[in-house]
Amino acid sequence: MRHHLEQTKEQQERIRERIKALGGRELGMEPTYEKGELPIPEPPKQLKMMIESTSSEKEREVWESLNDLIIERAEAIMYKGGIQALELLKADKKTVKALERNLKEEESFGNWLEKNNPRIAKRLMTMQIEEKKKYGKKKKVIKDEKEAISTTVTAST
Repeated sequence: MRHHLEQTKEQQERIRERIKALGGRELGMEPTYEKGELPIPEPPKQLKMMIESTSSEKEREVWESLNDLIIERAEAIMYKGGIQALELLKADKKTVKALERNLKEEESFGNWLEKNNPRIAKRLMTMQIEEKKKYGKKKKVIKDEKEAISTTVTAST
């Protein structure tokens, strides 16, 4: 994940460089991103609210992992569209090459996520089950201790 974050930053920088090289700043075509980041697609608000309100922390992590895959696939689609448009316009080959490199990286990470999401989900859900068992045992111990104290107090009075 850390490696992909670095790749994403490099991808953004490649795009910024190409926009600048093509005169984007002078033409008023400066990218519309905030805090140095490009926009990221998100699931519909109602689905996101439902997931956040009804899911455990581990279940939300599984959803996030699936959302990451959706984002990677969406980014790949956007790069393909950009490449096709530039090729149709017979535009700058350096920009096409930059987008092709970004596309390759996005597809590679998307493939990794698709392959590993079931394993990630299984690991997170196993951790959740183990935490519930552990919490359940702690709760029983506390209840048993309270009953023992109550019985001791009652017996001594």
